[in-house]
Amino acid sequence: MKWKIGESEETPRIDKLIKSWVSEEDVEKLYELIAFSIIPDYFIHSFFFLYSKPGSGKSTFVNLLIDFLGKNNCSSTSIDRINNNVRFETLNWNKKLLITMSEVSNINDLKNSGLINQATGQDTIRAEIKGGDTFDFVNYGKFIYPTNKLLKVSSDDGFGRRVRVIKFTNRFEKEKDVLNSIPEYEFENLAKKSLRIAKELWVKRQFTGDVSISERMKDYQEISKTDIEVFIDKFCNYEDVDNKISFNEFYLKYSKYNKDCESKNMIGRQLRKLGYIVKIENWKVWNDSGTEFQWESGMKISGISWKEKQNSL
Repeated sequence: MKWKIGESEETPRIDKLIKSWVSEEDVEKLYELIAFSIIPDYFIHSFFFLYSKPGSGKSTFVNLLIDFLGKNNCSSTSIDRINNNVRFETLNWNKKLLITMSEVSNINDLKNSGLINQATGQDTIRAEIKGGDTFDFVNYGKFIYPTNKLLKVSSDDGFGRRVRVIKFTNRFEKEKDVLNSIPEYEFENLAKKSLRIAKELWVKRQFTGDVSISERMKDYQEISKTDIEVFIDKFCNYEDVDNKISFNEFYLKYSKYNKDCESKNMIGRQLRKLGYIVKIENWKVWNDSGTEFQWESGMKISGISWKEKQNSL
């Protein structure tokens, strides 16, 4: 932390910013996140998602935190770099207070959660210097992931027990350089406030609003559902694995429900990742008298059927 300790805990401009970003119940959570980040110890095993639509202040909060901690105490990474360059990526985390993560294009692309679990759980991890030696260290850089879409993880993955989600609720049409308007004494007072909050966290070992691990994992599974999962929950039955519906019909109704619907190929992939069978099938279509039939073919989705009421489609 690059600031000296202030004379009071008064931070009116920072207070105003934080209250404009999140709901009243989450204001204290952001201050706890700031305070948690100044301590070189991961004494509460956690991974923070800052979650909202674009333009809601997530990046500004992260920049405020970096200004407060000092750029030399911060690092950045991404899921892609962790997946593809794990041998050298951890070197960037050593002796950092904050590790921010950039958005990935594929929200299902969390392959190496084991390393993140180690890095957020006080376990020893290995770093390798290119062309040099390797060494072990215990990471204390707090992981923060500002995102528009939450990562999909298995309900059995230990990553889910570490997750805390803080929602940014407001959207700002115009970007302003609000951080330059914060006087230095407020950062100094923020340092005083953060030390007090950090001591309180050290004693109670939980954040404001924390629930049990099982509840946290269940809540995360619900909030991290993709748009297509929400659609299926709302309009489809999936108790009977023998049910089948037309993929074209499904896509037509889903595209009306979700104006940002992706291509048919992408939707097919998402359905398969969710465990549904999507394939070309042949079936008989009988005439009205039931005496003759003709063969038809098309893509079918196995395992779901339409609910009776679809008035909103």
